[in-house]
Amino acid sequence: MVVLLVVTALLVLTQLYAAIPLIAPIGAELGSDVTFALSTVFSVCYAVGFLIWGPLADQYGRKRIMLIGLVYLTVATIACGFASTVPMLAALRGVQGVMASSFAPVALAYLAEATPLKRRATAIGAMSTAFLVAGIAGQVLASALSLTLGWQWVFILSGIMLGLGMIGVAVLVTEPHSRRDDASLVRRFAVVGRVATRPSVLLLSLAHLTLLLSFVGMYTGLGPHLTDLCLDSSQVIWLRLVGLPGMFASLFAGAIAKRLGGAGVARAGFALAAIGLLIEAALSASLAGTALASLV
Repeated sequence: MVVLLVVTALLVLTQLYAAIPLIAPIGAELGSDVTFALSTVFSVCYAVGFLIWGPLADQYGRKRIMLIGLVYLTVATIACGFASTVPMLAALRGVQGVMASSFAPVALAYLAEATPLKRRATAIGAMSTAFLVAGIAGQVLASALSLTLGWQWVFILSGIMLGLGMIGVAVLVTEPHSRRDDASLVRRFAVVGRVATRPSVLLLSLAHLTLLLSFVGMYTGLGPHLTDLCLDSSQVIWLRLVGLPGMFASLFAGAIAKRLGGAGVARAGFALAAIGLLIEAALSASLAGTALASLV
């Protein structure tokens, strides 16, 4: 069950990061800049959806919400492969974003309730790692499929895999027997609003925004830059893979936090990321320097 949810999480988050290398080929075919339709619309809908699905899962159950999200995500993902206009693509990516956001928070809550205490940290750590690995895997998968089969197959094959994940959730996942209160749905959303407006939560949200903007911005600019360094599209894929080992650093965050504390880990992580970006800028004319700095 844990393996199924981790693999499904990887597939779901792939839809977010696949947009990075697909902007150029889809824009060329549709004859327009598709950055807003392909990337921004998905990201905004994905972010807003996080505030919606949590209370719904508390009210109606984890498994039910995961299944609803995966069903519509599967359909919308396959439909993206047949989008013939930019507005159509934008609408479908919006549906994708809202439905994709139903998985991550609900799956994490499910693991916290359904796994034994001694395995809980490992299960949640594996899920978190899948979210990060998707940042690299999504780019590489989208690039490889776009070059060999065409960008449409990125969505079609992803949709098929998501459909298999949906079937797996329907068969293997059982609703946890957790104690639920009798709060109304309105009250649950009110609680989310109170939590979301706490200064500490707002600060952490800004930190997440900074982190992911830097990550996506760096990899979005990396493709054209590597082309300027005389690499073809197939070689750019390998350069994107250089950063993959860094994604597994999250597995050690818990152990490091025991020594440095949670805030200490966050400070060290932001400092190291800043150093990596500065080195990457300084060594931008060097292929090896750009690659190694992207890993940092």
